Amino acid sequence: MNVREMVWAEQDELRELLAGLATDDWDQPTLCGSWKVRDVVAHLISINEAGLSGLLQATVSINWFNSTEVKRRASLTPEELLDAFEKVMGIRGIGRLAPPSAMLVEVLVHSQDIRRPLGLQREIPAERLRVLLPHSVSPASYVPGFGFTGGRRRARGLRLRATDLGWSWGTGHEVSGAAEALLLAVLGRPAALADLSGDGVPTLASRMTNG
Repeated sequence: MNVREMVWAEQDELRELLAGLATDDWDQPTLCGSWKVRDVVAHLISINEAGLSGLLQATVSINWFNSTEVKRRASLTPEELLDAFEKVMGIRGIGRLAPPSAMLVEVLVHSQDIRRPLGLQREIPAERLRVLLPHSVSPASYVPGFGFTGGRRRARGLRLRATDLGWSWGTGHEVSGAAEALLLAVLGRPAALADLSGDGVPTLASRMTNG
């Protein structure tokens, strides 16, 4: 499975997840800052729906673009949000201009942003995590608004080790644990820290901001 196929597979799995949620679940908090489930879905819709004007807005200020697009869909029902998500699945909009790995991390991490607070566990295919972990600490993570934003900054001076994949990166105090938790923590999700161990965890925790 290539990375584009992984994106489509993640979208299919997220669609199945959303279709099975109760109405109240859509207003539950996520790991993504102050966003509720509905806001995360609205964000994912906006990325694939955006045209040239949306791209220009995102280039000027990704935070403004995200906030505006989420607010624009605030009145939509769960059914309408799910329908809109299904209509823009694939790699479209802004996603066409980004590396497939950037779109994979957007869908996979935001899926976990939704799943973890709802207690909906899953086993993420190892091949997807093997693609994303190296990118999470690549120089591209310095690009504002990129799906991996801030990963390398948070991980600097640390040794990351995924105990279930045999993957490691960096030197310094160690942060180890399952690849999913390691990815989420490097990308700014404090909730994943409880699943990690090592003398580098306090340092990683001190650098936490959602990205």
